[in-house]
Amino acid sequence: MTHRSALLRLVFAVAALGLASCAMSAKGPEDAAEVGLRYPITVAPEMRTLRLPYGGPGAGLDQNMHGQLEAFVRDYLDHGNGVLTLSAPPGREAASREFADDVVAMGVARSRILVGVDDMPQPGAEIRLSYVRYVAQTKPCGDWSENLGTTFANDPSPNFGCAVQQNVAAMVADPRDLVAPSAMAPEDAQRALTVLDKYRKGEATPSAKTDDQSGAVSEVNKN
Repeated sequence: MTHRSALLRLVFAVAALGLASCAMSAKGPEDAAEVGLRYPITVAPEMRTLRLPYGGPGAGLDQNMHGQLEAFVRDYLDHGNGVLTLSAPPGREAASREFADDVVAMGVARSRILVGVDDMPQPGAEIRLSYVRYVAQTKPCGDWSENLGTTFANDPSPNFGCAVQQNVAAMVADPRDLVAPSAMAPEDAQRALTVLDKYRKGEATPSAKTDDQSGAVSEVNKN
């Protein structure tokens, strides 16, 4: 009987030790923050440049050049930061002004266009357009250095969370929002006065519902 009791106590001790070791190494929800540390998203400025050949005064743009310029300007309007610079070789300043007119016609305010001379002109007559765009990126995925079939420590794999970080960096509309929040837009003073006036008159203050808005409850499976 004594031998049996001692054996049972030994078995229970080993089991308790195993459970204690699992409890000590198990990871909790707080370890989810480690994803941002292992795969941090960095935001850095990147210069985007487009070079277009210049055929002389009044030559205009052919279909291919116009398509390139239009795509470049669209990307600037969506993601650009600061001004859009146009530079030409020395002695061809008028060419930059011609291209500036085309860019204004594509939707860029003239106040956001900086026209100048290329200090380091390239061979041939060409116009250079450039702007700064902020890009978000993180480390590449694919770290399968550990055997996922053996996870006694219950640690996340080295590749865990990388895909999420990659998706966030790729989908963020303005990477600068990951560094600091955007400034709030000014309040609509006219709307505030309208709501206050309705409140004083005892009228409903919500905006009028448009034809495409509906508060109807779905009638699926109503019967």
